[in-house]
Amino acid sequence: MKSEKEIEKEVIQVFSSHGYMLRPSSLRMCIEFLISQTADAQAHDLLYPLTDIIGNIRMLQNNNLNLDTAAFIEEQAMEESLQIYQNKMINPSQSQRTTLLIEDDGMEIEKYKTNVRSKAEPSATETVEEYLGDLITRKLATSIVILNAFQDFPNFTYDRSKQTFVQSEKLPQVFSNADEKINTYKQRLILVREKMVKSKDYLFPFQNQVNTTNSNVMKISEVGSLLGNKGEKNVLGIIFQGEGNKYFLQDLSTSIPLEFEKNLSAGNSGYFLNNHIVIATGYYSNDKLHVRKLHQPQISEEACEKLFVNKDYFGAYTKVSNVLGNLLSLELGNSRVDLSSSQPAERKKAVDKAYSKFVDRQKSIGIFDLKMDKYFKKTRFEDLAVFILSCFHLDKAEVLNKFRSILEKCSLVQPLMFIIMGELSSNQKIDTVEEFEELDQNIEAFLELLEEFPDIMKNCFWVFIPAPQEFGTGCMPTHQYPPSIMEKLSKRIPLFINGSNPLKMSILNKKILIIRKDLLKEMRRNSIIKVEDGEECHNVVSTIIAQSHLMPLSVYSQPLLWDYDFAFRLFHLPDIVILADGSCYYSEPIIYDKTKFVYPGNFDRDGSFLAIRPLTGEIESHTI
Repeated sequence: MKSEKEIEKEVIQVFSSHGYMLRPSSLRMCIEFLISQTADAQAHDLLYPLTDIIGNIRMLQNNNLNLDTAAFIEEQAMEESLQIYQNKMINPSQSQRTTLLIEDDGMEIEKYKTNVRSKAEPSATETVEEYLGDLITRKLATSIVILNAFQDFPNFTYDRSKQTFVQSEKLPQVFSNADEKINTYKQRLILVREKMVKSKDYLFPFQNQVNTTNSNVMKISEVGSLLGNKGEKNVLGIIFQGEGNKYFLQDLSTSIPLEFEKNLSAGNSGYFLNNHIVIATGYYSNDKLHVRKLHQPQISEEACEKLFVNKDYFGAYTKVSNVLGNLLSLELGNSRVDLSSSQPAERKKAVDKAYSKFVDRQKSIGIFDLKMDKYFKKTRFEDLAVFILSCFHLDKAEVLNKFRSILEKCSLVQPLMFIIMGELSSNQKIDTVEEFEELDQNIEAFLELLEEFPDIMKNCFWVFIPAPQEFGTGCMPTHQYPPSIMEKLSKRIPLFINGSNPLKMSILNKKILIIRKDLLKEMRRNSIIKVEDGEECHNVVSTIIAQSHLMPLSVYSQPLLWDYDFAFRLFHLPDIVILADGSCYYSEPIIYDKTKFVYPGNFDRDGSFLAIRPLTGEIESHTI
């Protein structure tokens, strides 16, 4: 029999092994709970329940539920974690199933309390999973989900043993070591390579040679196989500039010097930059690969689907799943109502109260259900429009005047959201006290303009996304605008959202990816092969797709936080990609497979902006 002291010691050891320390009140609460809820706590190992409790704490912290994310576990975090655990505990004497109906949004939520199911009942488990999946899908179809690059973007890494991509368990660090730079480029190359392996357009040495008679299939060689192998080869690798400004090609095992022929040309569209993944066509001689042509890898969405089948590559499904399941369970636990035995009226009242709290907590972490909103639930979702403006310089009167014209014409449409991207000042980078004070005054002028249109101000979502150089070091991904700068906006605009750069949104289950960065001028300036003018915007899109990366620039052009490079990797293309490039404007969507790439242009320079109806996919380009 374990004494209470022994139980205390084991609790401390298990929490310590997971990097947590307990406040005395939290420790006492945990011990008392284990003794009261677990009949054999004094006789058996407590590792399983404690691990489950710690997992609940991490879930709560990751979902930003106003809990301290430090190593010390406070009383509030412990209490809510124990409540979640208690709700999930199995009652061995009873098997019950309770269905709760929330009439406000027509959503049915089923809470299952079952015995451990035998292998003879697999269909019951499948029914639960299918139901929950359908519930999440219906939730996404009526909601806006905001995904922050530092908190919500999924990170997949390649697992050689499983021959597939798996969710990384590594916690990214802002200040990572030098090894992460090497690993970043390795993961980029693996992602592109595995997509090419799944494609019908390429044939690698380790693949079945059934397609060798097909003239359209490009045979890919490894760098290490070139020695003693005569003839022209197509070699996949990362091109980089080394000592003496000489170029090399590096694959997963080795590198080789490159010698560009005088007539070097591009095999397809796109820009070719330092640190890009390319296919070099040439022959091996004198310890060099003599290159006559460079190709961008051609990635098909069919190959992406094969790689990421049944995986949430975007992140919205996972976020809603976690919040919908765990927070509702927590709120129902807090209601202290026995849902299986209470009267229908009492049960309905308890559920409504719990769900109203649940909706408020969703909003605090970026989930907004339009069917629960008094303003939007009566509108046709097909008519809702999102307005996108980039280079929104608040210090220029003509910018505010042009924006006033847009607001005046909003009576003709049903605005859902305004996405406003920096720079917010024509100074581009704000450093001095005077510049901060000037920006504060400009924000006040912007708010005064919005107050002339109270319905739009109060009932629309206002999303602000910073440009890379506005604040801080300029490294990407870029954090949200400093809260001190956005304080006036957040207090006076009810549906204000301070977004990261890049930012993901699921709007009515349409996946939208946004980045604010002047990509075109950097690509044109640093391209190894000169690209003719006229198709610049198309070439940028081709490069992004080929590299499977939203920021395919050299580290010298755009510094990156290496551990967060996954925020730019395109595991699978979303429905819409918004490229807010102040140096590039194209009035029509550039369509690749099912994805639309759009340019909102430069609102300060030429008054260009976009209007998107997410549900129908309509995209309109305007100039004012």
